[in-house]
Order: sequence, then structure tokens, then C-alpha cells
Amino acid sequence: MEMLETYIVRFCAQDGSCMNYMTRQNLFPPAAGSDIAYGITGSVYNSPDKEITAWHRIFDQSAATDSLANHEKSGPFTDEYLCDSDRGKVFDIITVVFASLPGALTIIKPLKKSHDGR
Repeated sequence: MEMLETYIVRFCAQDGSCMNYMTRQNLFPPAAGSDIAYGITGSVYNSPDKEITAWHRIFDQSAATDSLANHEKSGPFTDEYLCDSDRGKVFDIITVVFASLPGALTIIKPLKKSHDGR
């Protein structure tokens, strides 16, 4: 997964941010009160891109009413996340990267219809 992250970070999302926001582990960004911005002492971010990746909105937290697992499947997602160009671009990257691994396309095939790289 780290190698995939290293590869995906080279691509830009539609808004110009790093594409790896799509593959971050956490659906929700960090809590605003405990998160120190890049450049301020104590920040966990070693670059502005890392901070943007952590904060890029995937999910509309104001509408969170269900378990995290259900939200991961059905949202409600932000318009930025639903933009087909970002999700589709990551899906295409993952498909190319894993095409040579035996059995990988079997795992990817169910996601072909939704074209969702997350």
C-alpha cells in the first residue's frame, strides 16, 4: 500500500491537490481542535500537501448518522469526492498497477461499474 501511495501522490486531483487523498485510510479529516496546521510548532504535517491530503473532504460529516462502515459504502459524499474524474483516475491507476498480479483483477472487477478508486 505504501508503494501505491508513493505512486498515486504523483498525480493531481481535479482541484490541483494530490490524488492520494482518495486512498487515505480515514474517511473523516482530523478533529479541528486537536490538529495543528503545517508550519506551526507541533504540527504532524511535514508539507502543505500532507495537510491538504488529510483535510480534503470526502464525506459530509454534518450528515453522519450511521456506522463508519455504512458511510464508507454509501456516503453522503461531498461533490468533490463524487467527481468522476478523481475516483475514476485512481481506479485506472490501481488497475494498471495491479494488472500483472495474479488474482488482482478478480478483486478489482466488481468495482469496474462504479469506477471508484477509493
